[in-house]
Amino acid sequence: MKKISHTGEVRKVEADMVWVAIVASGACHTCRAREFCGMSESSEKLIEVRTSDAGTYTPGERVVVSEEQAMALRAVLIAYVGAFAVLLLVLIGALACGLSEGLAALASLLGVGGYYGVVYLLRHRIERKIYFAIRKE
Repeated sequence: MKKISHTGEVRKVEADMVWVAIVASGACHTCRAREFCGMSESSEKLIEVRTSDAGTYTPGERVVVSEEQAMALRAVLIAYVGAFAVLLLVLIGALACGLSEGLAALASLLGVGGYYGVVYLLRHRIERKIYFAIRKE
């Protein structure tokens, strides 16, 4: 299975969690998966990696963080496509019910807020399906 990998630096280590800073490099510009991972949008991202061997990592250490391409696609679907679908459906439904455009837009934004609230409540379930792997460089 194809993997999306980035080299990073360990910033913080706890019992079962490692925080890794990933810096977008020149290679991100030519990567075909850059639309999915979002690395091209900013210069540095902090990624939380849950691992049972967190104690073997130390701050400042260089590591490689990877994720299967299918998981990255699933994350994009949840974060962007799902929110857009809710926005569009609520907007069309509100307009069909006769609400003014302003109220329909407000209802759409509230719908998206509710969607992200549900995603937040389900975050522990989602993180079992979408996770990062870590290895020493």
